[in-house]
Amino acid sequence: MKVPIEDLDGMTVLANVRYRGRKVVATIEVLDDDLLKLTFAHQVKAITAGQSSVFYDKDHEDDVVGGGHIHSVID
Repeated sequence: MKVPIEDLDGMTVLANVRYRGRKVVATIEVLDDDLLKLTFAHQVKAITAGQSSVFYDKDHEDDVVGGGHIHSVID
């Protein structure tokens, strides 16, 4: 269930940064055609540029809505 980028703006999702990491509630902000800002509801430790993040539908945890590579981290 891939979602078009313009539909991601303002969407609340469950995001996973590590393969075995837990999914955390996050909000997506579309900054550009290929750039998103992901704001986590709770602190996620040790996020590093170059890692990947996967976004899941918050109501259907098995449905992937998108993802990408982390460009930079803002504390």
